[in-house]
Amino acid sequence: FSENPELVSAKYVGTDSVKDLQMDDFSIEVHSLAKPQVNQGKFLPKDQRLLDTGTYIFNVDVNDLEYEFQFGVGDSDTNVDVQNKLKRLINKFNIGLKAEVLGENGAAALQIASLETGYQKDGGLIFQVSDIPKGSYGVVAKFGLDQVETYPEDSSFSIDGEKKSTHSNTFLAGKVLEITLNDVSDMENPTTIGFKTDTEAITYLQLATELIKEINPKAICIAEDMSALPGMCLPVADGGVGFDYRLSMGMPDLWI
Repeated sequence: FSENPELVSAKYVGTDSVKDLQMDDFSIEVHSLAKPQVNQGKFLPKDQRLLDTGTYIFNVDVNDLEYEFQFGVGDSDTNVDVQNKLKRLINKFNIGLKAEVLGENGAAALQIASLETGYQKDGGLIFQVSDIPKGSYGVVAKFGLDQVETYPEDSSFSIDGEKKSTHSNTFLAGKVLEITLNDVSDMENPTTIGFKTDTEAITYLQLATELIKEINPKAICIAEDMSALPGMCLPVADGGVGFDYRLSMGMPDLWI
């Protein structure tokens, strides 16, 4: 569970073994979120025309993998028409980038952001966009596609007061909890992460065992259990879950 899921969310990804459930609760304070690289193009008048008719080629380098893109500009294509062509072209090929056209006071700009976040080796960029001097060229320079607005950064957070960082806003804690950082903490106001009983699941099992016994009083209910939950085989009237027997699958983990 997370004390404040809007700040930090937690998802159990372990195997429901007794060993997993012995993990202690911990506090986490988020100092900053991991950021992608964002290139912000120039805001250009939507209805004007900056590029001549022709075929344009440019290069996109994503984590040292090069992609060459080619597109055509027609006689009637305006700046925003070209920006929308570039957006569709970049998004179509799933190269780890997301492009969108931003509008502002009759002008538009193409924004390109990496899906990946985090500080790169030697402080480098996740992706680079450049013109290729073939045929008609200059779209990168004229539209400002190589202008970096936001540099990639790691997330920064503290667990029980110990500072840590990761490339992503999602990471594993203790190999059993998937932690996602959603927002930055208020000053010195950490949230608690840990385990708690799923009361809705317990209520469902109590209703199920009671319904089985009501339909067939001679039925035997066996729980395939890895949680070591107390009261699994106590009657519901006594606060238990109502099973007759427990197949305790997780107990050998205590001796492994």
